[in-house]
Amino acid sequence: MRSSLLPTLGALTAVLVACVCAAALWPSGAQALGPAPCPPSGCPAPVDPRASATEPANDFSISASPSTVSVDRPPSGGAKLATPTVSTTVTKGTAVPLRMQVSGLPAGMSWSLKPTPAGSQMTSASTAALWLITNDSTPCGSYPLTITATDGFSGSGATHSTQLQLSVVNCPDFSISANPSALSVRFGQTASATISTAVTNPPAQPLAMSVSGVKKDATASFDPSTVSAGGTSTLSVTAAPTTPCTRSPTNVTITATGPGATHTITLPVQLTQDCLFNGDFEDHTRANAVTKPTGWDTDTSGNVDVADLQNSSVNSVTGLNRGGFAAFLGGLVPGTGSASIEQTFVAPPRSSPDSHYQWLMYWFDVNGCTGENLGSAAVSVHTTLTDVTTGVNLPLVTVPQMSWCPDDAGDTQWRVPGFNPIPVGYVAIRTTPGHLYKLLIRKDGDGRGRMIVDDVHFEEN
Repeated sequence: MRSSLLPTLGALTAVLVACVCAAALWPSGAQALGPAPCPPSGCPAPVDPRASATEPANDFSISASPSTVSVDRPPSGGAKLATPTVSTTVTKGTAVPLRMQVSGLPAGMSWSLKPTPAGSQMTSASTAALWLITNDSTPCGSYPLTITATDGFSGSGATHSTQLQLSVVNCPDFSISANPSALSVRFGQTASATISTAVTNPPAQPLAMSVSGVKKDATASFDPSTVSAGGTSTLSVTAAPTTPCTRSPTNVTITATGPGATHTITLPVQLTQDCLFNGDFEDHTRANAVTKPTGWDTDTSGNVDVADLQNSSVNSVTGLNRGGFAAFLGGLVPGTGSASIEQTFVAPPRSSPDSHYQWLMYWFDVNGCTGENLGSAAVSVHTTLTDVTTGVNLPLVTVPQMSWCPDDAGDTQWRVPGFNPIPVGYVAIRTTPGHLYKLLIRKDGDGRGRMIVDDVHFEEN
């Protein structure tokens, strides 16, 4: 009997009591253990010493009412005030002085606590007005504030917080717009847009103008760089001669920043709009089973397609070993009728002061069908380059009319004077830097044939 109760006795030795009820620990008739019997009033409840080490002797709660407040942003030089109520209540012990802190305030805002009665100290049993003070630099918006109270005087170390949602409203505001709504800039030139601002909520405020997203080798600036809301500034964009060519506009971001609000707009800027684009025909789109070269106008009455020269269905053409894509005037399968590609562009400035001449060049190959016997036919191809700046058509390079006929094996072959049997080579036409040109490359005739064009580019010597 006695040995079976030893674990219970061992557990009780960990609890401190004011007196030990020895007889109560044992069953009736057993020998009592312990130094003394219980007092007449009985044993007090056991006390765990660890509880008094973690629980403060004094404690409290804190709240804010209302839990959401708003305050106007004042005009220049002024101040506005919000006054929510902060309350503390003793939950244990006695009232003690508290240290107060408010965090999460926006820039330009300050706070002060006014307990009741006036001049009294904030304690764990107080009611106080929390003054939230804005000035003309406080940005509008919604801000979660944390109000924290700490007992730093009685030694209990109790700390509690409550949340308050603050909204700063009625800020001066403005709108922003651009005229024109898009810009086009050529090589070495500057284009401008007027950026207008308008006051939507008085008073007017000073605005700092900035721009981002400008393409490499182009620059942008504002004049003036700072305006008052309601005023205008001129945005100037300059494209250097080395600005990369593109037919797609670059979206730049215009930002107006004031002390209480910031607004942005997007302005499409087409840099070097008239440069020669996609001369290698690597940029293309496919629609209705035909691939068209981006940036080139094509003759809708003819068949113009873009294909990979290394494709097995095309690579059998004599003389082709260039790789990449090319334009097929007349289609992948040589067809009848006319087909053309056309583009208008500005000749770039010379890349070196030592160069004397500039040339527009392209590679071509003229060929026809194989394995068909359709009878004799004729096809011609030619190039026209018009100097739009001077209104002069430059000397033409024309491949003479070709006759199509089957050979002894029944295969077709093109016969052109001066070429044996298929014309392949480069066209070179002298150009003037900075002039605007219109290039037309066309295949004509009723015969079944095609002209392959690639690598349209400028060279210097």
